[in-house]
Amino acid sequence: MVTQVDFLQQTLGQVTGGLVGTAPAMWVASSDQTEAVILTAGAVADLVSAGIFKVRDIVWVNGDLDGTPFQNVYTVTATSGGSLITYPESVGGALLAANNLDDVNSVSTSRTNLGLGILDNVRFARIDGGASGSAGTLRSYPAGATSGYLGLVGVANAGDYAILISNASHGQATTYSIPDVGASTGQFLVKTAALVSGNFPVASGTAGKIADSGYNVDNVLLYASVAITAVEFNGMYAAPKLLIAAPGANKLIVIDRIELIMTFVSAAYAAGGVVGFQYDSTVHGAGVAASNTEAAADFFAAASTTFVFNGNAGNTVGIVPFTTSVDKGLYISNLTQAFTTGDSTFVCKIHYRIVATA
Repeated sequence: MVTQVDFLQQTLGQVTGGLVGTAPAMWVASSDQTEAVILTAGAVADLVSAGIFKVRDIVWVNGDLDGTPFQNVYTVTATSGGSLITYPESVGGALLAANNLDDVNSVSTSRTNLGLGILDNVRFARIDGGASGSAGTLRSYPAGATSGYLGLVGVANAGDYAILISNASHGQATTYSIPDVGASTGQFLVKTAALVSGNFPVASGTAGKIADSGYNVDNVLLYASVAITAVEFNGMYAAPKLLIAAPGANKLIVIDRIELIMTFVSAAYAAGGVVGFQYDSTVHGAGVAASNTEAAADFFAAASTTFVFNGNAGNTVGIVPFTTSVDKGLYISNLTQAFTTGDSTFVCKIHYRIVATA
């Protein structure tokens, strides 16, 4: 066995790492042997058995044999009771050597090459993909083979500006996914000024910037199309048909116009009563009016017909108390009695706005 006296010439000295035999340590020494001798299996077994060297200690050696100098850094392993390997040693050469990072393709290999245990993580304060004047890419690969990768690539900034990606403070763990745009190129939409909640965003130029439009959703005419079966039309006297769900606290549905389109099938409607649109589901057409009304007899038509309704503004019934209209759904119902015999179907086309009341 080669001993420390043979190749370290009794120059071994500890430079950092805590007490001998306890905390990981860094050592320096000189040698008059070749590097091949230093790397012989079991070369430092006596130092390990003596409790001086420990597995994963680091040793920096300057050597010179007959005018042939060498210098290198080694780590202590448990092989053959105590051996040195080049630190860090990787499958294709030193991990930290230039252009060699591709040699390491697994977490376990990376830990081994850095002299780390299985529970240790590799941490860096900064990772550079390339350098000024030398392009580089940061890549993250998924677990599956031949499954592509996620890359981060910088492009030239004429003003030599740094572009930073950071996060706001989150109240929970969050995963953000990049959607598939269905094309070979795509853009994120980004804002340069604060947006107003409830307002529509609009494009600002053509480069992917957005801005606040100043237009709230309350200011925009909305549209809904709802099918009504013959059974529902005949039964809406006792069971008003829901057309638009309640919009939420401090919100009011205001009707602009409604087209109630009847497709005649084979039997005309009979009986019934005045038809109208109302807030909430009060039976017998007794809810607060949201539109004008249409006479029952108009629905007795034996031909496909469109009935046009307007909102209640300007009508004799134009009062909508908050308690019976705000945060209430829009329904269709009728007065007097149920319609009978008819089998025609309807489609209700509703043009409306949602108005904030507070």
